[in-house]
Amino acid sequence: MLRFVAIASLTLATAACTSTTDADYIDPRPQFDAEGNPNFDEDGNYIGCHGVGCEVDPVD
Repeated sequence: MLRFVAIASLTLATAACTSTTDADYIDPRPQFDAEGNPNFDEDGNYIGCHGVGCEVDPVD
């Protein structure tokens, strides 16, 4: 019985160390746009370009 508990504890400890959480995720969206304006508001919500607007260059 003690052997089973030791193996179970080791398995859980290993799984906890190797799991990926949301805290490890890095957002791939740029922090600033091409003109230097922030793409996130004060609450951390994305306010940058969406859809096809991200794919085109601004008209000069």
